[in-house]
Amino acid sequence: MLDTKRKFEGDAGTEHVAKRPKVVATQDKINDCLRVVKALMKHKYGWPFNKPVDPAALAIPDYFDVIKHPMDLGTIKGRLDENKYQTVEEFHSDVMLVWSNALTFNQAGSHICIMTEELKQLYIKKWDTLQKKWSKQAGGTGSTTRSGRTRAKTEEVKEMSYEDKRQLCMAVNNLNSKYLNRVVQIIHNALNDFPKDKNAEEVEVNIELLPIDTLRELEAYAKEVIANHEDATLKPQAL
Repeated sequence: MLDTKRKFEGDAGTEHVAKRPKVVATQDKINDCLRVVKALMKHKYGWPFNKPVDPAALAIPDYFDVIKHPMDLGTIKGRLDENKYQTVEEFHSDVMLVWSNALTFNQAGSHICIMTEELKQLYIKKWDTLQKKWSKQAGGTGSTTRSGRTRAKTEEVKEMSYEDKRQLCMAVNNLNSKYLNRVVQIIHNALNDFPKDKNAEEVEVNIELLPIDTLRELEAYAKEVIANHEDATLKPQAL
């Protein structure tokens, strides 16, 4: 969620998707996605993600208070089997939601977060491989973003770790509201249907779906503001 007054989280569960041409989920592409999901499920770290989280069995009664949009690999596989995905981006969004939920609910550095990060990086490599394969089949050189940059160019930007994203969230959280209009504008340039109203007090965005170049642009903007403006950050409020 992004609250333009106070809150920017890595929490997932939004319908916003990075502004790229949608790729129809043909049967061949569904089969490709199925192979990826099956490989993830069979991985030595896949077992916690293969079924929906059971808060009662795991003694985590607050799970659904924190995670509003649960997702698991078994559910994704079922949706693929039933041809419920209209585009491959919908599939990708669900898989990234699995990792985002795990990293949001569990403590950074915990065993489950380490497992999540390893599987997430494995998936990202497989996803990139699929996109290159599909692009080659289509005779293209890579999808184009709203700003006109090609995906290949985007992939040159260094990826962000979970800790990098956490630090980015904290930095944006702490920005004075007068500097948040630019934050909204940067995100609007990358996402479909992101509210254009810069005065909106609260809009939702899944940080995991923001292109890496957008995350780096947000990071650079936050650093520039904090370094050059004395009123950049919120002052602690008296209790």
